[in-house]
This record gives sequence, C-alpha cells and structure tokens, in this order.
Amino acid sequence: YGKPVEFFRRTFLTDGLRDLLLNAVRRFRKVGGDPVVELQTNFGGGKTHSMIALYHLAAGYPPHELPGVEAMLAAAGIEAPPPARTAVLVGQMISPGSVSAHDGLEVRTLWGELAWQLGGAEAYAIVAQADQNRTPPGQALHELISKYSPALILIDEWVAYARSLFSRDDLAGGTFVDQFTFAQALTEAVKGTPGVLLAISIPASESGDDQQTAAGNAEEVGGAHGVEALKRLQNVVRRVADQWRPASADESYHIVRQRLFVAPDAGALAAISATARKFGELYRKHSDEFPREARDLDYEERIKRTYPIHPELFERLYEDWSSLERFQRTRGVLRLMNTVIHQLWVGEDQSPLIMPASVPLATSAVNAELTQYLEDSWKAVIDADVDGPNSEPAKIDKEKPLFGGRSVTKRLARAVFVGAAPTIGTSHKGLEAARVFLGAAVPGDVVGNFHSALTQLGDRATYFYSGSGKYWYDLQANISRRAKDHADRIHKEEVWAEIKRRLESQAKSPGDFAAVHVCPEETGDIADSDEARLVVLHPQLAHRRDKKETNALTFAAKAAEQRGSASRVNRNMVVFLAADEARMEELDRAVRTYLGWKEVLDKQAELDLTENQKNQASEKSKQASETVDSRLLGTYQWALVPQGQPVEVDVTKVEGQAASLAERVSRRLGNDGSLATKQAGAAIRHQLNDHAAALWGDGHVTVGDLWKTYAQYPYMPRLTDRSVLFAGLLESPMLWEQDGFALADGYDPDSKRYRGLVLPSDEQPIQITDQTLIVRPEVAVAQRSAEAPESADGSDAATEALTGIPAEGGGPEPSGEGSEPPRQKKTRFFASKRLSSERYAMDFKNVADEVLAHLASVPDATVKITLEIEATAPDGFDESQARVVSENATTLKFEQSGFEEH
Repeated sequence: YGKPVEFFRRTFLTDGLRDLLLNAVRRFRKVGGDPVVELQTNFGGGKTHSMIALYHLAAGYPPHELPGVEAMLAAAGIEAPPPARTAVLVGQMISPGSVSAHDGLEVRTLWGELAWQLGGAEAYAIVAQADQNRTPPGQALHELISKYSPALILIDEWVAYARSLFSRDDLAGGTFVDQFTFAQALTEAVKGTPGVLLAISIPASESGDDQQTAAGNAEEVGGAHGVEALKRLQNVVRRVADQWRPASADESYHIVRQRLFVAPDAGALAAISATARKFGELYRKHSDEFPREARDLDYEERIKRTYPIHPELFERLYEDWSSLERFQRTRGVLRLMNTVIHQLWVGEDQSPLIMPASVPLATSAVNAELTQYLEDSWKAVIDADVDGPNSEPAKIDKEKPLFGGRSVTKRLARAVFVGAAPTIGTSHKGLEAARVFLGAAVPGDVVGNFHSALTQLGDRATYFYSGSGKYWYDLQANISRRAKDHADRIHKEEVWAEIKRRLESQAKSPGDFAAVHVCPEETGDIADSDEARLVVLHPQLAHRRDKKETNALTFAAKAAEQRGSASRVNRNMVVFLAADEARMEELDRAVRTYLGWKEVLDKQAELDLTENQKNQASEKSKQASETVDSRLLGTYQWALVPQGQPVEVDVTKVEGQAASLAERVSRRLGNDGSLATKQAGAAIRHQLNDHAAALWGDGHVTVGDLWKTYAQYPYMPRLTDRSVLFAGLLESPMLWEQDGFALADGYDPDSKRYRGLVLPSDEQPIQITDQTLIVRPEVAVAQRSAEAPESADGSDAATEALTGIPAEGGGPEPSGEGSEPPRQKKTRFFASKRLSSERYAMDFKNVADEVLAHLASVPDATVKITLEIEATAPDGFDESQARVVSENATTLKFEQSGFEEH
C-alpha cells in the first residue's frame, strides 16, 4: 500500500487495455491521426471516452509521466481531468492509542489521517476540530471529500483498528461507536461526490454469503471484539457499497499468472501447446483412469491457460483449501504458489507442470505455509507418511525400482495429501483415484503402476486410509499399523502352520496321483504303497536352483530310500514338491500380512473399530488371503523326482495355470514322461526285455510280479497305478511276436502247458489280475502249434492260424498258366496321428517306440518325419509369447511358421 499507483496499475487495469492505450499514445505522437478511431475499433462507440477517463483517473498517470496523454485526450475532444488524489489507511499500521506527527501537526483519528493525505495541512484544517475532540467530523467530511475530488481512498484492516477501541474511551482514535458513525458519514459523502472511489476491505464470511457474518471467523477477525466490529462495519458499508465477490477459479488463473510469471513469447507459447497436447494424449489413452473432463479437448485449453500450473492444483486450492478457515482464495494461493515455485526453482525440478504431486511438502517453507491452516500434528503425518527422506513413500520407492525411478509413490502421496487434507472434517472425505492420478500422472508414466503403489502405501503407511474408492490421510493412526505390527511379531512356526493349513486343502485335488501327502515331519509319515503319491514338503524344506545340496533334496533322497528306520519298498511311487527358497520369503511376508489383518478382525470389538475400519479390515484380509493363495502356487515350483539305480533325485521346474499343485505336477511330469497314465503294450515288452528279462526267463511272469518291479525300481517308468499296466497289457501291437506277448490264466508244471492261453490274434477278451501270466511270444506260439492238428495237404494249421500265411510246402506251386500273380511288396508306409496337447511328449515317445523304431530297423529304409503344429487361442497370443515362439521356430529352422490375425 506504499505505492497505490503501482497497485492499481496491476489490479484495475488489464494488460490488454494498458497496451492499447499506450500504443494509441505512441501512434498519435508519431504520425498524428485520431486515436479514438483505434480505440473504437476494439471497444466501439461511446465507451471510448469513459475508458480514457477511467484510465487517467484510476491509473493515476500524471501528464509528465506519460507524455502525449493530454494531447490525445484533446484530439478526442475530451477535457483532461485533474490528477486524482489518493489516501491509504491501513488499520494495522495506525495505532488508535498514539498521536501521529505530520509537519508539526498532531493527528489523532482516522478522519484526521484521511484529510492530511488528501490535502495536507490545508485539508486537515477542515476536520481539525473534530480530530482534536476525537468526534466524527459530520458535515466537514462532506466538504473535505467534495473539495479534494477526484480521489481514491483505500481503507484496509479497518476491523483490526476498530476492535482495539472496544470498551475504551481513553484512546486518541476515539470510541468504538465513533468508528461506525465515521464509516456511515464517509460512505454517504463518497456516494454523493462524483469522481471519488472508496475501497474498503472486509474479511469474507466463512459461509461465502456476503450478507451474513459467520461466527467461525472469530479467529480471522480477532476474537469476539473483532466479530462485533466486523458485524457493525458490514451493516454500515453494505447499505451503499457495490459488493465485490471473490475471484472465480478462472479469474484466479490470470491473477496468479500475472503476479508470478512473465508473459510467454512465441517460442514459449509453442512449448506450452506441445505440453498441453502431450497431457491430453495421456488422458485420452488411459481414459478409464482419469476424470471424464480430462479427456475433452477443452481440458487442453485449460492447461494452456493455467500453464505452468496444472488446473487440478488450482481446483484443489480454490475448492478445498479455500474452505479452510484463514485460507484466503487469492492471497493464500499467491503466497503458497510463490513459496512452491521458489522451492521448485531452487531444487531444479524438471516437471512439465506444477501439479499437486509437485508440491515439495518436505521443504520447511512449503510445509509451514500449508500446515498453518491445519492442526500442528499434521507435520508429523507429512514427515512419516507423505514426503521426506525417511517417509514411507520414499522407502517404498527405494525398495521398488519400478516405482523409484519416477518417484511414483511419493508423487501419489503428495497428490492425496494436497487433495484430501482439507476434506477430513467434511462429509465428502477423501479423493477419488481418478483425481489422485490426475494430480500425479505426467507423460511417460506407466499408469498401471499407480494402483500397485497406492496398495503398497495403504499396506504400510500409518496415517493413510482408503475406502469406497477414495484415499486420504488422517491424524488418527489407521489399523494398517496395528496389522503390520502384529505381522512383524508373528513367530515363524505360526507362518508355517498357516501355509500347511492351505496346503492341506490342495490334497483335495490330487491330479493324476493317488494321494497327496502334505508337510510330513519324518520319512515314516509317508505311506509306502504301490500307487503314485505326491509329497508336498514342509515350508522349511525349500530348494534353490543354483544349489546342488539343499534341505529339500536331502529329505527327498532319504524319503525315497527309507520309511522311518525301514527301507522303502515302493521307491518308484513317490514324487516330491518343494518350495523355492527365494519365493518363500515373499510367501512369508504375504502370510504375515494376512495373519495381521486376521488378528485385527478377530479383535474388532476390543479395538472398538468404526464401521469404516471394519470394512477396511475385512477388505484387506480378503485381499491378503488371495495374495497368499496366489503366491503359494508360485512358490511350490520344484518337482523332485527319484530316478535310476542307485537312486538320484532329478529336479524339474513346475509351472502352469492350474489352481491345484498336484495337477500342475501331473501335467509337467506327464509331458516329460516321468509320470504315465497310459502305457503301450510295446513299451511294456521293451521294459521286459531291457530291465526285467530275468523275470520271464522261464517263459512267463505274473502281472503282480511285473507291477512290483514298476513300483519298486525308479529306473522303470513311473505309472500312476496298476490299472495303467493292466490297460497296456490289453493293447496288442501289430507285430506282436516281436513287440508283444501272450497272456494266460495259469501254468501247469506237470504238463508244461499254459491254461487259458490267449494270443493277441485270438481277439479273445481276458480278465487281467495280479495272477495273470505274461507269456513269451515264442513259447506261446510253440504251445499253440503243438495243440493244432496238421492239415490234409501237410500244411501246419497252427502256423497258418498264427501268421495268416500258408506254411512252406503246403499247396500247389504257383507256376504255369492260370497261376496267381506274385504278391505285391509293401514299399511305402504312411500315417498321421493327433497328439494330446497335454501329453504330447508321452504320445510322441509311444509313436517313436512302437512305429518309428521298427521302420528305421528295416535295411535301406528311409524314414521321413514331418511335424505339423496348429495352435489357436480365442483371446489371442500376447506379444511376448508370439515373439519367443517365432524366434525359436527360426532357430530350429522350421520350413514354415507364422501367426495369423483375425
């Protein structure tokens, strides 16, 4: 207020009007002409004269300061008004209890100070007696205002001056009542005198209603005395005054930009447009993550108008922070933004816009500026959970490189605080996720990470809350802290017990296994049966890829050989599943989190939780439980499979999408051929020849003895149970004498003949039991040949029955006319077979053993194998999968390969 002319130049005169008038003056001085024409072109008609007069009056430019003004006015036919006088009275700068000295004059009251500023000693003489007597000047005030017009009178903080006079009559400034008598006389005098403008600042009411005084303003106006002074002053002034309303948000954009930033040049305007366009593209690309209005092109225009401040920051300050007591819409925003901009400048911040997420709350200046409108305890909240080197968001960003590279968690925390802190005491507490993202996201961000960051913040921050799709901070510690504290105190055995409980539910889905054993404490706890069983190891028995010796491998090797103190008989019937050592740490944290929230829910009555906290605990508990289930499936990923003689444990990584661990193991081992649900007859014959030749050295072996061999020795194929062997025995290879066997019900040692002998060519049904005999083909053929009588022409009927080809010497010689032509040779074989998509390895192995091996054994035979693959996915293959398959197909030199688009 020391420079009223400069103040009014900035406040009452827009940049456009000032530049227009200055250009008109320059044009007149340089080339002459009519400046009014130029003004009329822009403003039109009769407004021109009044605008020039207003400019000269309000801006207070004397002729010597702006040469050419008088000449311009004369050319326009306007008489130049006399220079405007000014008087500025600031209640906080004038003491009602002291006397001011002006050139030897003693001035006591506001009316005395007003007269002195308008006209010096001459003007003071008009109200001198009233000033000395400390009584309102009455008619003398009308004479003063009329004589020294045109004039501009500014009175600020009048309430602060008047409240000091409450219940006092011994002060130089007069009495409390005298102030409002003077106010009434002054407003009436100004109203009746042309060319005089009186501006009085009166604190706005908390309710925003200009016609009411809210009691909540007591702190702003200075207690009960201030409220009374404000009320009386409002009653006097508002009878005749033009009511000025606070600047709107759109107007405030311009005020802040004019006060804090220089006007952009052409290059800057182009950069501003590019920035606005990038933000608009971000909002439209992720339209579901941001408020509806942000997707419109109009929002880009708003960004240009408010640049370099994001519109969302203005919205939060003018809509939410301005609702707080003592926060003034224009002055408060200007002070705050001035501090923020300075700190960002000092910190060399490179953000494209100043957003809620850009406000550096950790700096003392910004922290003090914001928290002065809040309770003091908010400072501790900011330091712990919002911003600062040791705050929880900073720790999360440091632990998560995906977040830390762009300080995602810290920016989101700032956006939540700036947007939600002033709403804590309202019914619409909190900020929607879309608003949080709008206040934090900048081009280049992966918006999908924002959800994870907010979840992390909610799990770990003490004062951070979420509910009903909103986020906010509060002064009361949330139940997340209690849940976290309990989670940290949980003993490891409690974590293992919860994991074991969840693993036991996995036993309900055994997959291809006969049963699932969960977390056996000792090897004796694992049944020694002749059915394939999956043993899920205890969480403490984990495996690690890069280690050759682990607790899990040691236990699996011991359990495969022993059951307690005794030797294990069916060593080929157990498969073990172990957890990954690294992922077990993640599972441990997830289980602790779940148990922490479970404890909060179990003690909700004791903790006296609010309904919102109960809902939060229930939701968090559910989320934590789902996380545990998901991580459990990902943690148990190592299948430990006993193989060979002596027994060694092979390690296979198990992955998949099945919800059952046993099903995942079944599919993986099935594809690898380590667990079979089918066994072809030729494969059984192969095992009899290679690994169990001694069993049927006498010509036969019982099915029970063969099954014992399968169950006991890990060098044999691992069948899920004996039914797989039974089904394979009923499959007859085409060349059964080379690749198959015969079956019989029993053997008579006296007659050395087989009872109920059945050859595959008989196509006779047979019921297989453990006592059924598997007979060598040559032995079975010999018995069948001996049992068949010779035919009349000397041919061997048994041989013909077995092979379908007449025996040698039987029948006439095929020679001479009328004889049958020689039989054509089979020189080419072809076939096609569709392999199971789940057990392709086993199916291909069977084809190789039963067909390809025989074809390749023929001398000079050429075997050509072509693999044809066709895969379809209704939802499409993602880019990473398609890239890996295409690259591998090229590496393997596929003749043709590719993906089709539909």
